[in-house]
Amino acid sequence: MPVKLYPHIITKQTENQIRDNIIINAFDIAVLGSYTFHEIQDGIVDVFNDLSGIDQDASSGYSYVNGYLTTESGSGGIDDYTKLLLHLNENYEDSSFSKHTVSGTAEISTDVYKFGSGSAYFENTYLIVEDSEDWDFGTGPFTVDFWANFQTVDNEWRTLVDINGHLNGTILQYYQDYGFRLWIAGEYRDYSYTPSISEWIHIEYSRDENGYVRFFINGSQIGMDWQCTNEINDQLGVNIGRLNNESQYWHGYIDEFRISKGIARHTSNFDVPQGEYTVGSEATNMIVESVDITADFEPIESRIIIRLEDVDSVNLNEDFKAYVRKGETWNESVLSETQKQGEARIVTSDVILSGTGNVLRYKLTSHNKKRLRVHSVGLLWK
Repeated sequence: MPVKLYPHIITKQTENQIRDNIIINAFDIAVLGSYTFHEIQDGIVDVFNDLSGIDQDASSGYSYVNGYLTTESGSGGIDDYTKLLLHLNENYEDSSFSKHTVSGTAEISTDVYKFGSGSAYFENTYLIVEDSEDWDFGTGPFTVDFWANFQTVDNEWRTLVDINGHLNGTILQYYQDYGFRLWIAGEYRDYSYTPSISEWIHIEYSRDENGYVRFFINGSQIGMDWQCTNEINDQLGVNIGRLNNESQYWHGYIDEFRISKGIARHTSNFDVPQGEYTVGSEATNMIVESVDITADFEPIESRIIIRLEDVDSVNLNEDFKAYVRKGETWNESVLSETQKQGEARIVTSDVILSGTGNVLRYKLTSHNKKRLRVHSVGLLWK
């Protein structure tokens, strides 16, 4: 008996798969194009390139980090901006999420250190990290900070940090008559300061999103802001304790060395760290509510699609819930996972809309203080 095919018949499940894939593609396009909250046909997409799609007065308990919303409270100094973090307690291990391989000849000292149980001792020795896009700062913001303990102060050029060289990177040197010399992509400034031998000082230098460069010792700015928007490109990797050409060796101890990309950690005086940097281990319960979304007609049903990353194990509809409001009536969803995308998962729900009118909102809530990250939200209606 011949089989009859009816290609015009689309099941509810197939329709949802098609709609979900449209939204997922829209997520990816929005990220690549740096789009913010924006409308599509009978729907919206928000990938949180900014917070313009969030009603911040109605929302609480979340942090905005690098293009996503998270319940993680207090980064503790290790976050997505952190591209290299060396505690230097027992080895050269990188404690950032990047997990770079660090090599070199600097000794780990368990006798002299600022925090933890060790530091790196430099005397004609060095640490090196190979080239990486993490050191490709472009014209954007970055921060380098660490604790230093000078064992020699003299009139020889000595290099503490070299990232990509003089012309295409940033270098921090010391020479007693000039003080610290900070290079940013071919330009430099000198900062008069004489460190005391065997005294720990906190050093931080940064460039903000407008190109303004600042230099801090022990949380206090030295010298004036200066602007340099020259591009920093990854070419030569990171050298600590010497120049990339294997000269100008520095003499002393370094502890708690951090490089951050995409952020100027401080733009004014600050309190220096009182311990090792850590990953935030606590979480808040969040409420995130969108701004009003106006449909062209009065919808009777919606579908919410969320790109969710678990830091802790998150139970849908218990630890994480979603709602859609029509008019003044909130309608709770029943979320389910439909697919995985790398570290994230796509969770969705159809929501029958009670209420009146054509103005919608979505709301996301977390419970039981679970750490999670919301990367994108799509809302469709019909």
